[in-house]
Amino acid sequence: MKKITNILTAFMLLLALTANAQIKFGIKESINLSTQSELGMLWDTNDMKTGFTLGVTFDYRFHKTLSLQTELNYKRAGLAYAKKEVSGKLDVNRNYDYYNIPLLIKGRFNDQLGLSQKWMLSFYGGPYYSYLHKAESKVE
Repeated sequence: MKKITNILTAFMLLLALTANAQIKFGIKESINLSTQSELGMLWDTNDMKTGFTLGVTFDYRFHKTLSLQTELNYKRAGLAYAKKEVSGKLDVNRNYDYYNIPLLIKGRFNDQLGLSQKWMLSFYGGPYYSYLHKAESKVE
């Protein structure tokens, strides 16, 4: 009987939390551009490489203007460049696959700035964890 009471109490607390807060789930997709440069040679970068980000998002709104957002993303980054050598042309293509988990505080300021509901001004900030899943390098 005590176990059932504890389960019901926990369930009621969860209902109370979700009644005050808005919880949203979403899908994230984007295209990104990346490059790589060597230390001390930041002005001499390689060509931009097009990659992508795919993931899921979880947004917990706990205040009128503030929410906590976390994501689980798969991101592909890398570099591509061509170099002329004495023996011929050298093409280098590198891909880096990452798993990213950011923990963000999001601030929304539509009402304070008088913006309509069609527009949303948001500021994000916070740390993230990134894990390099796979690295590939092709030289031709």
